Amino acid sequence: MENVLVVGVNTRSVACSLKKLGYNIYSADYFGTCDLQNCVTEYKSISKQKAYQSCGYLSENLNTGCLDELAKDFVDTVDFIICLAGASPENYPKKKIIGNKNVEDVKNKYKLYKRLKNDFKLPKTFSEDKKLIPEILDLGCGYGIIGISIKKHYPQLNMTMIDINDRAIQLSKKNCDENDAECLVIKSNIFANPVLDDKRFDIILTNPPFSAGKKVCIEFIEQSFKHLNPEGILEVVAPHNKGGESLKKAMQDTFGNVEELVKKRGYRVYVSTKE
Repeated sequence: MENVLVVGVNTRSVACSLKKLGYNIYSADYFGTCDLQNCVTEYKSISKQKAYQSCGYLSENLNTGCLDELAKDFVDTVDFIICLAGASPENYPKKKIIGNKNVEDVKNKYKLYKRLKNDFKLPKTFSEDKKLIPEILDLGCGYGIIGISIKKHYPQLNMTMIDINDRAIQLSKKNCDENDAECLVIKSNIFANPVLDDKRFDIILTNPPFSAGKKVCIEFIEQSFKHLNPEGILEVVAPHNKGGESLKKAMQDTFGNVEELVKKRGYRVYVSTKE
């Protein structure tokens, strides 16, 4: 089996596609995302992805040549090398390069965004705005244990918690006060409350109410899509063999992608990304 090295700021899509084609994959990558780790034989990254935490700002952490430096230990091991954005093909043996070997006319992506920043919607990863704060939603929060726990561990994020049940809202507010967790608690039938009309989130977490019926659970998924920012994530906890499989299908139909993040004791955590 042939070995391929993929080098670049974000190698996940190429690395995972090559893995499916039967290659052994090595990667030097900026983000080091969790799904990349499942596709490679070995990898090195500048950042290490952690739940609910940013991978950082490229302008601060990505220096010229740092990805090439990470990749050098893999060069002799692999048969082929693919250079993506952030890597320089001229720093590798030409006989191993797949794709362009001469990139002198290719623009540096970060410098290009800097030049276009007044006329171009700048991706958050490239932003220099240190005030960007993740917006998280606990959808169907019950008495608030999930939202409060996350807020306690990651106090820098903004946590919103919603539920249709009056008692759940009362208990969530009480538990927030008793645990010094500053969360926004809103009574709403999914996103029906007008306060949520223009609200968008980076991550939505939910354990949908199967007792309310399959239709309601699927509405959770479909409406969540509309209230996620681009590249936002929906995480759904469900019993796989008692309705979860149908929710997984609904997530695939709505988002165009779905993965099983966790499998334990009959339950699954399904994850979809708004691409």
